Amino acid sequence: MDSKNEICEYLKKDLTSKYKRKLLGIIDEEQNGDIGVGCGDILFLNHVISENPSLNNFVELGTWTGVTSMYLGMIARIRGGEFHSFDKVDVRMESVKNSWLPEMYFHQEDILRKKPSKKVLDLVSKENTFIFVDNGDKIKEITLYCGNLIPKSVFVVHDWGDEINIENMNCMKNFVEFSQINEETAQILCSSCRAWIKNETIS
Repeated sequence: MDSKNEICEYLKKDLTSKYKRKLLGIIDEEQNGDIGVGCGDILFLNHVISENPSLNNFVELGTWTGVTSMYLGMIARIRGGEFHSFDKVDVRMESVKNSWLPEMYFHQEDILRKKPSKKVLDLVSKENTFIFVDNGDKIKEITLYCGNLIPKSVFVVHDWGDEINIENMNCMKNFVEFSQINEETAQILCSSCRAWIKNETIS
């Protein structure tokens, strides 16, 4: 395997190996330090967020162990905003719960019902919103919520190519109002995340 492929294979791996968990200091007996996002995913998220410095209203669909939540919540705090995460069960690691910041809010709610969550809709309709789509049904999450973003807001979907692909994106009726961003970066980083920004309205 050449060096490029070796790097790509490393970036695809979840941040769950014994070495990386020790490096991050997040080993948890119950959850075994499981994060669920790859190295390339974190690098990609950082790239997208750093290129859009106005984003400060962070909404995460799917909390799981909450480690990615801590990353997004810290950015929200630094930018003077808020972070909201939604999941129907609370399986956050104890170390994560103990580190939860005042600007971070966990909502235990099933957001994948036929009727959209009013709480989520209210949040994603605000200015400077960033949605991380990572719950149990990516297509349904995008259909119910991402179309409600206002111009210059961004959504990133996880598990691209596995749970969802470009053919599925027309599930959002106003998908033509969005432009994909940083696709080349995602490919270089071997990330399973993809990002879109809501286009500005032309008067």
